[in-house]
Amino acid sequence: MPIIQIQEINNYCKWGIWEINESLDELIHKVDFDIEDKSEYEQIHNETKQLEWLTGKLLIKGLVEHCGAKYSGIYKDSQGKPFLHNLPYHISITHSNKYVGCIINFRSSVGIDLEKIKVKVHNVQTKFLSAPEIETANEDLETLTKFWCAKEALYKLIGKKGVIFSRDINVDLNIESLNGSGFIYYNGIVYTKDIQIKKLEDYIVALAL
Repeated sequence: MPIIQIQEINNYCKWGIWEINESLDELIHKVDFDIEDKSEYEQIHNETKQLEWLTGKLLIKGLVEHCGAKYSGIYKDSQGKPFLHNLPYHISITHSNKYVGCIINFRSSVGIDLEKIKVKVHNVQTKFLSAPEIETANEDLETLTKFWCAKEALYKLIGKKGVIFSRDINVDLNIESLNGSGFIYYNGIVYTKDIQIKKLEDYIVALAL
């Protein structure tokens, strides 16, 4: 199983990442469709997306088993947030091109996002960043990507539609330490979460804890 790494964040949270270098035929035979939603997979017609879907299932299975538990598949709630069957653990999944990442937390909701550093993030910065965040990023593509990933991870953590990134999610990043805090405003409540940033080649990974 080509998992690049599984890392322990603390006693109750782990994350892992997988580099996809298998063919569709190699992966599809490893996924147990007795516990996974085959109808969801059959609705995906793009081969890259199929690879991401299969790899995501296998990676989260590997994480669950690494934690000493039995994996029984994934389901999604009405908001599209993934949960584990028969386990109270919280999970989040992300994918971008050749990488798939997952995170698992025994206590509370988590989020993960993975993005390649590229120019398009500069063109959409006003859609997801507040004015102070734009000033902090200062047109730097890597920093903009860190902000984008952090906000996506926080959005996945909260798991609610209708959240506006530039208004309802704020991120205070220490660019040097690659850590920070995230603030989510939802239904009149402010949720404060820790943010960890990782760099993998020309990709950024953000973990919201």
